[in-house]
Amino acid sequence: MHQKTEFCLRYRLTILFLLVSMGCKNTDFSSYQNHRTKESIKTEKSELSEPNSKPDSEPISEPEPATYDDILANGLHVDVDAFLGSKRKEHVHDFVGKTGIPEVHYHGLGENPFGDLKIERSVDKNIIFHIKIVNGQLNKKVKLKINKGTYNWDNQPPQTTFSLSNSGAQEILKNLSVYFLKGLYDQDDGIKCTNTKAVKADHVNREGSFRVQLLDHQSGSLLWEGVVFWHNC
Repeated sequence: MHQKTEFCLRYRLTILFLLVSMGCKNTDFSSYQNHRTKESIKTEKSELSEPNSKPDSEPISEPEPATYDDILANGLHVDVDAFLGSKRKEHVHDFVGKTGIPEVHYHGLGENPFGDLKIERSVDKNIIFHIKIVNGQLNKKVKLKINKGTYNWDNQPPQTTFSLSNSGAQEILKNLSVYFLKGLYDQDDGIKCTNTKAVKADHVNREGSFRVQLLDHQSGSLLWEGVVFWHNC
């Protein structure tokens, strides 16, 4: 009887030990499972809020404006014209070399010693007009300033009306100038190269030169045209 009681006691203790052991294991596994779940959720949130992917490329910055030395590098130079219809009003050979100014001021306070290049010498101050760039895609390193805006082949001036005085236009033209970017003489992506005679003779396209046109707002007729080109390539 004593032996039987002892056996039962041992059996119960064994069963209790096994149950306690299983309980601990289950508790540990549950804790580990909960820990893994929390870590997974944290990682998923982190991946969603802070993606590791980077942009394919950095934004491309525009080239800097060309300096006096850039424009006259290796004996190269730019010519500047002003036309009234088919008639050439003014031609300046090697404008930057002669003036020391790396920007062509057709109108405004900027210095330009060649008066016949100036718009006010040719256009009545009360006429209302809009401004257009022609051949910009052939002259990607040439820029046009109109008052505070800057324009080029991929950014035509808006159809804003201008005049040289307060005559009912949307804006008074206070500045019109052309400047150049570094890399000006890139053969495929700079400024068009031609010669003076060809530009004068080609009334339709000015041999692909960079052209700034003032067009009458009512009739669309050409009032004035400024032309710049690389001369001695």
